[in-house]
Amino acid sequence: MKQQRLTILLGLVFVVLAFLVLGPALNMPATSTAVPSAETVRYVYDWPAEQILALVVDVRGVAPMELQREAGVWFSPATQALVDQQAAEGVARTLAQLPILSQLDEVPPERYAEFGLSRESLQMFIQVVRTDGTPHALVVGDRAPDQRSYYVLVDDRPQIYQVLRDPLEFLAFAARDAEQRANR
Repeated sequence: MKQQRLTILLGLVFVVLAFLVLGPALNMPATSTAVPSAETVRYVYDWPAEQILALVVDVRGVAPMELQREAGVWFSPATQALVDQQAAEGVARTLAQLPILSQLDEVPPERYAEFGLSRESLQMFIQVVRTDGTPHALVVGDRAPDQRSYYVLVDDRPQIYQVLRDPLEFLAFAARDAEQRANR
């Protein structure tokens, strides 16, 4: 009998504790986090990574990372040595689809310095050549006040784009990593 009372008492304590812990979560209204669909995401370029023939990522204070693809294989044009294929593909995929968060329309060149886009202050310069021979260039300036993006000039477009920070920082990391591998 004592055993049975103890079991019932412990059961009640468990139910009360469970209610106290889980109760607030059970009463919370269902929420959903909006995930942008593929139609709402805009990219600087929106072409397959396979269309990139060559690229240069030049980060301030780091030796430029140069990559070229021939017959589907990435190599360093400077040394003719093969490079880490997975890393090179990651760089190409990142460049092929850099997400745009917003844009500033038709900013006059005399204001570029305000965004870190002058020759003296730019953070990164990226050159891409597609398989059809078309060259492209991106100039990466300062981090935007939102801290989620960088200001970027693209080719000869008059807009300044705010491009998502993480992919650009991945490209800078890849350039630093390539420099360290070359110095080993």
